[in-house]
Amino acid sequence: MLEGDQDLDLKTHIYNPKDFAGLELYSDILEDDNYVESSKTISRFAKKYKRLMVSNNRLGRTEILKTISGLMDKEVIEMSLSEKLSTNMKGK
Repeated sequence: MLEGDQDLDLKTHIYNPKDFAGLELYSDILEDDNYVESSKTISRFAKKYKRLMVSNNRLGRTEILKTISGLMDKEVIEMSLSEKLSTNMKGK
């Protein structure tokens, strides 16, 4: 899960942005009208939702897995190259 809140709004895919903006606005209005606990509840929900929706349609988890897989493949190639070099050195 995403750590921190830096640029969370920019990294999140929200399906109904207009409705979600209304929800956040409602939270602000509640806070202004001294319904602080209700406002905090909505804000916590919004924050949690944004964290869970980061890169949802951008396949964020798939991208991470591909990157890790690529690094592992690179390591295997480097190891086999190293083995080949050391085998050639022993033969001489």
